[in-house]
Amino acid sequence: MQTEEIKIHNGEWLTDALKRQGYENIPSNVILDKTLTGLGATHTELHSNRNSIIIEPNVPVIIEKTKDNPDWLAVWEKCTPSKVEKYLQSTNKRKKLICTPESFSKIRKAANKLNLNIYTDYFCLMDECEKFIQDVDYRKRITQPIYEFFQFQQKALVSATPLEMRHKELVNQNFRILKIVPEYDYRKNLEVIVTNSYDKTVKSKLDDLQDSPCVCIFINSTNGINKIINTLNLADYKVFCSNQSVKKLKEREFDNVYEMLEPLAKYNFFTCRFFSALDIKLKQKPDILILTDLNEAVYTMIDPFTEAIQIQGRFRNGFNSLTHISNVKIDLDIMSKEAIDGMIEEFETTHSDLKDRT
Repeated sequence: MQTEEIKIHNGEWLTDALKRQGYENIPSNVILDKTLTGLGATHTELHSNRNSIIIEPNVPVIIEKTKDNPDWLAVWEKCTPSKVEKYLQSTNKRKKLICTPESFSKIRKAANKLNLNIYTDYFCLMDECEKFIQDVDYRKRITQPIYEFFQFQQKALVSATPLEMRHKELVNQNFRILKIVPEYDYRKNLEVIVTNSYDKTVKSKLDDLQDSPCVCIFINSTNGINKIINTLNLADYKVFCSNQSVKKLKEREFDNVYEMLEPLAKYNFFTCRFFSALDIKLKQKPDILILTDLNEAVYTMIDPFTEAIQIQGRFRNGFNSLTHISNVKIDLDIMSKEAIDGMIEEFETTHSDLKDRT
């Protein structure tokens, strides 16, 4: 796939870099590799002079981006089909719909009912596109919009941490990569602690941070969160997680549990629902703690090339410290890239054979 590099200077937004390269908006049929979080890709599309459908991986980011602008519509589980139809018929000069992958069908069905062609009249931006791969194990419907995405005449994929993609339409439609290249040192210091004494190490680190005005703890396990709060007798805390996890923790008599972003407490726990896309704006700089407890669950493992980068990028005003604590699991199976490629080829061959038989 052809790659075009676009330089960006310290203090610039994505819009600045694109315009210097001759692009008024995000161009079509590209994978926009931002390299950095917080460059304003969705902001660029929301303020573009065209109709847009922006697919975001999780609900909190959709609510945050639309709450202050009544001209933009958040399409998610609680948004009714009639509300989508009403919005599509509105007199808004440029319509902006932001939806979850699972709720994209509400837009399609409403447009079909109104005899509107979204595939020609709207630009489709698929944000944080790596999540469609990472979350598919527990979100069976997350991939639903992908096939329809390629029907749009104008479209783009975007992420600061894109994974390698394979889809025949990427080739058929001549997709290319737009790679944002910072002209400055953007690296952040990360302290990595690997330990066999996970609980003790976490307690020790939190003791070190007891004078911090705000500690943000990212761990993809409600059981792990439960254990830390109870073991350390934390009082000034909040937990941010999915609706299902909210119910689970409230059944265990945890009160400060939320599925949407709220003003933060001293200790704040975030599950993977809040790892990417969302902007967390604070007056003070927090201390960030990323936790991987493989004895609790393998899915607490953090991908250093995607999730760790996304987590630190949530805080637009920076942070005081960034620490990742992880234990080890000796018998954990690890596949090489070659083995994964071989497995994918087998799946593709089997899928092709099954299609030929039908």
